[in-house]
Amino acid sequence: MSAVRRLRDVGVAVAILVALEALVRLLGLGRAVDDTPVRFVNEESGWARAGVYYEIDPELFWRLRPSAEIVGGLYRTNSLGLRGPEIEAPKPARTFRIALVGDSCTFGLGLDLPDTYGAMLETLEGPDGERVETVRLAVPGYSSLQSLWLAERILPRLEADAVVLYVGAFNDAAPACGATDAEIARSMATVGLRTVLGRLALYRALAGLVRDAPPRCPPPDPEPRVDLEGFSDNLDRLVRVARHPAGRRRSPPGLVVVVPPVVPQAPAEPYGDAVARIRGAVAPRLAGGDFQPDRIHPNRSGNVEIARRLAPSLRLRGELDPREVADARSADAADDLMVRAEPQRARDLFGDLAARHPDRPRLAIAFVRATLAIDAAAALPIAADAVRRHPRVTDLRRLYAEALAASGDDAAAEGQMRAGLASDRGWIYGRVVLARSLLARGDRAGARRQALRGLAVAPTSRELREIERATR
Repeated sequence: MSAVRRLRDVGVAVAILVALEALVRLLGLGRAVDDTPVRFVNEESGWARAGVYYEIDPELFWRLRPSAEIVGGLYRTNSLGLRGPEIEAPKPARTFRIALVGDSCTFGLGLDLPDTYGAMLETLEGPDGERVETVRLAVPGYSSLQSLWLAERILPRLEADAVVLYVGAFNDAAPACGATDAEIARSMATVGLRTVLGRLALYRALAGLVRDAPPRCPPPDPEPRVDLEGFSDNLDRLVRVARHPAGRRRSPPGLVVVVPPVVPQAPAEPYGDAVARIRGAVAPRLAGGDFQPDRIHPNRSGNVEIARRLAPSLRLRGELDPREVADARSADAADDLMVRAEPQRARDLFGDLAARHPDRPRLAIAFVRATLAIDAAAALPIAADAVRRHPRVTDLRRLYAEALAASGDDAAAEGQMRAGLASDRGWIYGRVVLARSLLARGDRAGARRQALRGLAVAPTSRELREIERATR
């Protein structure tokens, strides 16, 4: 075949593809498809695909959005996409910097920042009297594999004097939803190519035809996200990275490995046992009252115990502030009182704690919630003041809206819900409540708009799907 004929055939093929692309666009068939291979039970992957709180990362699967207030204003990230304040580079003089590598337990899910074990360590002094600074290389939902990659990416530039590894167990043992972490890692290598192809309507149309149905989560006979062998390998690699981060010119940092506190008989128990076999691993002894209701994340008291257990291994000096320790116990006791339907006693405790710690939104939330359970009228000024102090915290907007609705001011209540959604489009609870309110008063078009906006973030929301179907 002559070169001219080959060139002519290529030109004809390109012309056909261009014509098909134009036809698909004209007919509107090339709808966007979500073919990102991250498919976990965790909400994190869904938020990442929607660009809410998290974003897709071709190496880490997802990461926290940098320099943002996330999850209803309850957490703030720095420019590295890590929870906490900005990290100075180079490290300031007379600073003992500790890198905390882990997942949601180290991130402090469900806790105000001062109630995390990392913040508690910062109240102590370094081995030579230095100021202690902690850096949380920790993202909710991360497995040991993701923690390893995050450590490889960030540890070398931190100049850390010590590293704490509190990783794995719960997320590694979680059922893989469609694919294991290792399989997803292989698939993510093609994300860049799919992103480019995804701009073509023809590709999107064909992908929509051949795309598999979303996997059942969890599947009937699930594999773990990371099996025990892979978990042990990741731990070994994490230990090596922590002891010898690439590019360090100083001596290797100190390393402390934490045995994840695991409730007996939990699926993650064998993973905790694997960590315990590491020589020198530190095992915090948490009691039943040292966990949040999910029995996975340590509560304030649990974080106190972890900080106390870590301090000697890190050669830190001093003692935790007794008042802070007592306040942590009181706050956890008040949470337990709410579970036992004793809001009056809980309200007294939360009121005192919120007054002494006005910078902690979760205490404000708890105080308003306990008051609302007793007297909606009394909760109204407390909620208004809390929203004024923490305007971006959507949970406070919700409670304020409930108090307003109880007083008969439905318009003001709706205004609070809209204000919360304006600052946080990932607030699915608020979207559902607002859509139902609009539907109840006959505004089907408004309810449908709210449902569709919510489904763009949470496509599997049963409540939003019901509202969308009801407004067709």
